Order: sequence, then structure tokens, then C-alpha cells
Amino acid sequence: MSEYKSKILVIEDEQDIREGIVSLLEDQFTVSTAASGLSGLKEAIRNKPDLIVLDLNLPDFDGYQVCKSLREEADFKTIPIIILTAFNESDDRVRAFDTGADDYLAKPFSNAELISRINRKLNVVKDMF
Repeated sequence: MSEYKSKILVIEDEQDIREGIVSLLEDQFTVSTAASGLSGLKEAIRNKPDLIVLDLNLPDFDGYQVCKSLREEADFKTIPIIILTAFNESDDRVRAFDTGADDYLAKPFSNAELISRINRKLNVVKDMF
């Protein structure tokens, strides 16, 4: 019997970054992706991930709207959302946390730090149950 792999949804419009995150995570996690806010919402609802990595600068719905929309759904109130973005002003971080983000990591980012933050959030969720 194979061990369960946590499901991570990466919502990122830049293909190079999206593919880089997938290659970084795919050995340890089951990874799905979306390239826009609207497709990210649809993928989240369809696939109910264990954690979401979310860019803020997205076509159609921006990351703030995606985060707020997810938090309004009962199924997504406790799913960790990590913002991964080039926006790194204090106001951006505050707005992200106010819309329901659990963590915030600015680009360019360290691969090791992203994995560490993902593992920490998934362990916190596992410890709640």
C-alpha cells in the first residue's frame, strides 16, 4: 500500500515558475496547477487540495479575490493558503492575511524555504485532527 501524498494546488500564471514549483514538489506531493484565478477556483473545488500555493498577480481574478472566495466556502476554511508573489510591500502582506492567507513568501524565493513552509502548514493541519 502506498503512502498518501498530500495534494497541493499551485495557482500561478507564469509558466516557468509554475513548472519549476511542480518539479520541486512532485516527488513529495501530488501537484495540480492552474494558470488563472478562475481556473484555480474551479480546480480547488474539483480536486479539494490539502494546501494551496497562490500567486497574487493573476489574470481574471487576482489572488486576493481567489483567497477571499475560497475562505467563504466551508470546505476551504482550514485549507492552508501560502501566498507566493513578487508583491512584497507591507500593505500587500497585510491585505493577503486579511483575505485569509496563512503564509506569505516573496519571489524570488528559496526552494528549501517553500518546502519547509509547505511541510509546516501540512503538519499543523494534520495535528489539528
